[in-house]
Amino acid sequence: MHARLSDSHTIASRALTVRQPGDDPVRKPGRMARLVSLSATVLLLLVILGAWGDSVNAQQTPPTGTAAADEGFSEVVQVSVVNVEVYVTDKDGNPVTGLTKDDFEIYEEGDLQPITNFFAVEKGRPSSAMEGVAPLDEQNRDRPGLERLSLPPEQRLHVIIYVDNFNLRPASRNRTLRRVSAFLRSMVRPGDQVMVVSHDRSLHLRQPFTSDMNLVSTALEELQKLSGIMVDRDAERIRAIREIEDATDQFRAMSEARAYAESVYTEMDFVLRALREQVDLLAGLEGRKAVIYVSDGIPSIAGEDLFLMVDELYPRTRARAEAAVFNIDPEYREMVAAANSAGVTFYALDAGGLAAHSSVSAEFGGTEAGGSMPYVDSIRTANLREPLHQISDDTGGFAIVGTNAVLDNLERLTRDFRNFYSLGFAASHFADGRYYKIDVKVKRPGLEVRHRQGYRDNSPSRRLNDGMLAALYYGAERNPLDVAVAMKDGGTQDGQRMIDVELKVPIEKLTLVARTEHMVGSLQAGVVVLDQKGGVSPVTLQDPVTVAIPTAEVEDALGKHYTYAMTLAFKPGNSRVVLALRDGFGGRTSFLREVVQVQ
Repeated sequence: MHARLSDSHTIASRALTVRQPGDDPVRKPGRMARLVSLSATVLLLLVILGAWGDSVNAQQTPPTGTAAADEGFSEVVQVSVVNVEVYVTDKDGNPVTGLTKDDFEIYEEGDLQPITNFFAVEKGRPSSAMEGVAPLDEQNRDRPGLERLSLPPEQRLHVIIYVDNFNLRPASRNRTLRRVSAFLRSMVRPGDQVMVVSHDRSLHLRQPFTSDMNLVSTALEELQKLSGIMVDRDAERIRAIREIEDATDQFRAMSEARAYAESVYTEMDFVLRALREQVDLLAGLEGRKAVIYVSDGIPSIAGEDLFLMVDELYPRTRARAEAAVFNIDPEYREMVAAANSAGVTFYALDAGGLAAHSSVSAEFGGTEAGGSMPYVDSIRTANLREPLHQISDDTGGFAIVGTNAVLDNLERLTRDFRNFYSLGFAASHFADGRYYKIDVKVKRPGLEVRHRQGYRDNSPSRRLNDGMLAALYYGAERNPLDVAVAMKDGGTQDGQRMIDVELKVPIEKLTLVARTEHMVGSLQAGVVVLDQKGGVSPVTLQDPVTVAIPTAEVEDALGKHYTYAMTLAFKPGNSRVVLALRDGFGGRTSFLREVVQVQ
């Protein structure tokens, strides 16, 4: 919806003000707070009087009010349903299909959980009947185009090409991206979405989610024109190796190794922050999410190979022990936990392939260090590849390393994307914020299983926050509550345009619970704004409100709607707004994205 707002509209009630990006809250002490308090009273009167025409004659109170405290005869039990995508292969890596729920066992923190949901996909189509999805029968199993029929939203595929220019050399990057582009053209099906992101000292969105592979290919081609920051690190490493070789004592050698390690360690902090930011933004996106992470490797221990070199030259320095100070493994574990909680699977792609060791180059030919360089290089190679396996294996994917046959190995991803099982279980806890380990086993012998290793049981507020950011950045709208949005001009205040917003939700879409004299529902709203300069307001979540409908009026109310009102403040220009409304008892949330143009 594009709303062009002018001064011709009248002022409506005000219930919420969202601070815009760049606002200084110190400059406006208390004024907005008083406005919100007074407006809430106006809003309550309007709802009680049914001032919005076909709005239901309901009471709106805070959760601690009379309606919420009214003793009744029903109890609300909230349950977290955990879904896990599982990939099953034989010893040759071929997908195993035809398994049933009875072939699996799923454990949370070592405790066997009953499988409540089971969904199997074979060749891109459900292999058993689901609501709204036709089964894949044996006669039509191999019909061309059958896989193009849509999957449920929670099973649709989103592929993120993440190009880590900070850890790439231009030659290996460009060669690999051409192969990735060819792979995507053969793999992507209608309904799939692909996005291109790069990290070039900061995170850049090169191509938003699209199913148009021409746009994706263009973005990948543009990336091939950039420099690769790994070249600078290679030069830094060569300089450090020469200094270590020329050092006159062990202290100078250790100093050079330490300086190099500190530099890499600091750089990797930025790399992992950017990667974590991307993972967090994907958390609220509905569907399967696969990140193809392209790099020339990332270190497990910064500078480990140079500490080893010092140890070879000066055995009594205990340089290997010093290397442990620069261990990055804990940060990788945190990132993996975040990816598992966000439902993101990594497929790490080593763009370097079968690269030659520096020890065979002219750079080190005939030097004193040359004799030990093959061993040092082998340590470095293992050090750079270990995290690629870690972030992939622990999130349910796999790493492609040490090979120039990239395209052939990428075809393995197609098997994952088109053949998998989804298992679900009802957790015995709800929104406690803890991270839980999970394990899936197949009862049939000789089969290999891959899946994410855990998840975090996030609170409803965190899920609401994640969903709003996904809608803001990726257009991930969904509207299970059939919410309608209306906007009106609310005048100007302090140089900002006040916009009155109404969120109208059909009563029949809300989950109502019985109390003694009322049927009670719960709603929570949220807002986040992106301005035309790229500034993002803090995600604002309102306290939940209770909607109480007298029991005698419920039948009539089911044909009406409830209106949740708020006021937003905008600076001149175009802004993108995400409005969220959550059914507190039913757990469903609508995320709606609007564009507001203020003159």
